[in-house]
Amino acid sequence: MATRHLSQIELAARWNISHRTLERWRWTDEGPNFIKLGGRVIKRFDSPEHEPYDRCVIKLQTRASALLQEHSDVVLFANYQISVAKSDVGFNKKVTRALGSGARVMHTEERPAFLAKNRYGLPDTLPLMWSEFLAAMPQSQ
Repeated sequence: MATRHLSQIELAARWNISHRTLERWRWTDEGPNFIKLGGRVIKRFDSPEHEPYDRCVIKLQTRASALLQEHSDVVLFANYQISVAKSDVGFNKKVTRALGSGARVMHTEERPAFLAKNRYGLPDTLPLMWSEFLAAMPQSQ
């Protein structure tokens, strides 16, 4: 049986409470845990120490993104697991190709290419499976 996750509105209707109550509970660290799923955009990052580069960030307004990251215990970045292979095709020309099996992974630590974080000491990379995430989470006291 597949797990079905409810939206804020669906959960509020199921529990016969206001969706604002759920928002207040999240703000005060009460009530059920929740998962925020979002998209990503690629933005230029101007580092004071290095040349500018592109990185994937959460698809939200800058201030909202900063607040979400600050108040979240876990921010994960999901992507395909790939490797890069360079080959010489002759005439002093090299071609770079991405190779992958289609396996998806979630990153738990920030890298130059993307934002991620966790406050639980999770491994840097996990398979993109809910069961793997739950197994890696420390057991609550």
